Amino acid sequence: MTTIRTLPYIIILLLTYSSSADAAKCSFTAANINFGTYNIIQTSPNTTAATISITCNPAKPQTVTIALSTGSSGIYAQRELSPSLAGADRLLYNIFTDASYSTIFGNGTGGSQILLNAVSRKTPWNVTYYGRIPAGQDVPADLYTDILTMSVNF
Repeated sequence: MTTIRTLPYIIILLLTYSSSADAAKCSFTAANINFGTYNIIQTSPNTTAATISITCNPAKPQTVTIALSTGSSGIYAQRELSPSLAGADRLLYNIFTDASYSTIFGNGTGGSQILLNAVSRKTPWNVTYYGRIPAGQDVPADLYTDILTMSVNF
């Protein structure tokens, strides 16, 4: 008899921003990444996506950058979701800037990339970012989370 364990997990994004003294006013909203339930016997990766929307009201196009922290793993190559109960098991995942999951979303170091765009008046910048948990990870059932900081600079 096969037992199927499903695991809930969520990533929480903390948003920060900085702006120069003469920068145009900008606002942004971002959604948390939520992978839903992970099935340890599933043979394909678990994927999800979320969006950040940035609106500025500049006299001329405003350069905006978005960076993402490493989270609890401390590295961009492979982020980790930690269990809510004490334990050494981690659920590996990553966040990407593209739907082909080839460019890691980060701060421009460790093989990661920031997002950069010129935002014009009345033209919001809507950015979709993508999450993926590789298949085949045998971890105990638990609530797995990570906290990432997303920095929006304008």
